[in-house]
Amino acid sequence: MCIYNNRRGEKMTNEAEYKKKVEALEDAFEASYDGIHILDTEGRTLLINKACERIEGITKEDIGDKTINQLVDEGYYDESVTLIVLEEKREVTRIQRVKNGKSILVTGMPVYDDNNNIVRVIVNSRDVTELMNLREKIQEKEDLLNVYKEELNIYNMGKQFVTNSKCMKTVLKTAISVAKVNSNVLITGESGTGKSYIAEIIHNNSNRSEKPFIKIDC
Repeated sequence: MCIYNNRRGEKMTNEAEYKKKVEALEDAFEASYDGIHILDTEGRTLLINKACERIEGITKEDIGDKTINQLVDEGYYDESVTLIVLEEKREVTRIQRVKNGKSILVTGMPVYDDNNNIVRVIVNSRDVTELMNLREKIQEKEDLLNVYKEELNIYNMGKQFVTNSKCMKTVLKTAISVAKVNSNVLITGESGTGKSYIAEIIHNNSNRSEKPFIKIDC
């Protein structure tokens, strides 16, 4: 074990510690599962880790000395979080599409100097393609379920409202559809054609169905 008491020895010890810290940071940077992309205030890449290359489908060779504007123009990104961060001077999160077709959740964080000027932007990215696909499938199922509910309502109402006419079946379907819209509905027709009944159908299928239905003849 050696202990340095002179200035040269202290300097060597500090350099060794600094080197270890830098190596540890480099290891953490490359080992991160999330993509990390560090850019300067001109939108040029300073550092990019392997996860970012994997997630965004872009390599250091693709980037070269290009600005983020150029990469957007070339279709690597559909938009740039970095540019929004530099313009709005705040942290920004977006879901972006990248050239390889993936959907990525991206957060851009500004880094400031002592004078509160942005000196670089750190962008963190995560692949959310499967999550977005699952979300779309759930939405499709919900839309289909709503269609089935409408058809079931029409079928059940057919027991109360006797009709074989294609036009009247269309009226019933339209009434159920507009019931979901928060807007006034004008129903026209001759006396005795069932305008009040159609109004009641709209009420019963609206989000106000638990409230009283008040009919006023005038």
